[in-house]
Amino acid sequence: MTDDLTGLFHRKHFISNATQYLNHYTDISVLLMDIDNFKGVNDKYGHDVMLETLFKRDSRRLLMM
Repeated sequence: MTDDLTGLFHRKHFISNATQYLNHYTDISVLLMDIDNFKGVNDKYGHDVMLETLFKRDSRRLLMM
């Protein structure tokens, strides 16, 4: 249930775990990221390069938080 490139869980996995968690607990936190001008950078360097560069590096940082 993980993305091949980033190694992060898919949306279905998140929803399943969040639902199970909320059945036992009342608090949950969700992190959303909005990256300015992402489309322009993505168009210039390509989707695969951007995903690999951004998410492989930053997903590890997020998981360590």
